[in-house]
Amino acid sequence: MNYKAISIHQPHAQLIVEGIKHFETRPRNCNYRGEVIICSTIKPSTRQQQLFTKRVEELNKEFGFNLDYKSLSFGCIIGLVKIVDCTKMTPDFIASQSPQELACGNWYKGLYAIRLEVIKKLIPMRVKGQQGVPFNLNLAFDLTDDQYHLGV
Repeated sequence: MNYKAISIHQPHAQLIVEGIKHFETRPRNCNYRGEVIICSTIKPSTRQQQLFTKRVEELNKEFGFNLDYKSLSFGCIIGLVKIVDCTKMTPDFIASQSPQELACGNWYKGLYAIRLEVIKKLIPMRVKGQQGVPFNLNLAFDLTDDQYHLGV
């Protein structure tokens, strides 16, 4: 089956499929609207892992999340979402975001905020992601089959 997909670093990928983070921020506009698979990127370097582990601890403390960086899936498909909008960030747009949303992303004037709606949380399955929003991903199975779902 052919799907559209987007690669996102952890913990941001998990925050999206958990419904905590609603925007993915990127330097380029995304014209695509529709379903995309969230692919978590492959495990980061030790330095990145230290920074991301600290960030997860901060988010857990500040917002009461229950994320464990060591249990996150890397190099896997983890969710199915829908790209519903893409907005070039302005100071007013940034100011309209919740403290939680601001804490979960890179919010700078001139970047683009891709609005995502969670459809399904998926059982993590290894895939090779790519750069680009979105990229084409060919899977040997159909993700609409309930055996791959963890729920919403």
